[in-house]
Amino acid sequence: CGSSVYNPSISDIITRQSAFTKAATIADKVSLSPNSISSVATVSFSFTTGIIPNCNNSLNVLKNSFCVLIKIQQISRICQLYLEKTSQSILHLIFSEIMSQLPELLFDPYGNYFCLKLFSFLDTKDRIMYLTNIAPSFAQLSTNKISTYPIQCIIEQLHSINEQKIIFTSLKPTEYIKLAL
Repeated sequence: CGSSVYNPSISDIITRQSAFTKAATIADKVSLSPNSISSVATVSFSFTTGIIPNCNNSLNVLKNSFCVLIKIQQISRICQLYLEKTSQSILHLIFSEIMSQLPELLFDPYGNYFCLKLFSFLDTKDRIMYLTNIAPSFAQLSTNKISTYPIQCIIEQLHSINEQKIIFTSLKPTEYIKLAL
């Protein structure tokens, strides 16, 4: 009865095409340089199709566009897979780039998964910086439909008293009540 050959549905094909179009459009917005546009589009296309791009070149291309690209579902998923194989120095570079936009990325439907996964691979110093960066937005992140899950997982991963203090001292007494409801 069943066939072992996979035939993508029209929906699958449209989703793949729209993801590439979205990545190419975003790449267009990232830089006005034709070389940079084509490089970002190539890396975006590689991620969307599941082809492993050249790591050294990809890192340079993704620099300054990482926050935009991890908001695309397929690129976010693939980047998450590469995190566990990434050196601590590269993780630090990625974190440094997205650090200022962490709260925004945690509100994003696809960026939040990447940020959650990244947190689990950061060293102690970067984890403290991560938590310090999201602390002012912690109450809003905790009550938002999209960011609630990653915040819960981050809380479960807090290792030290210092990490816990950053989160709990950022909350006002009225916010404790709001979070309890």
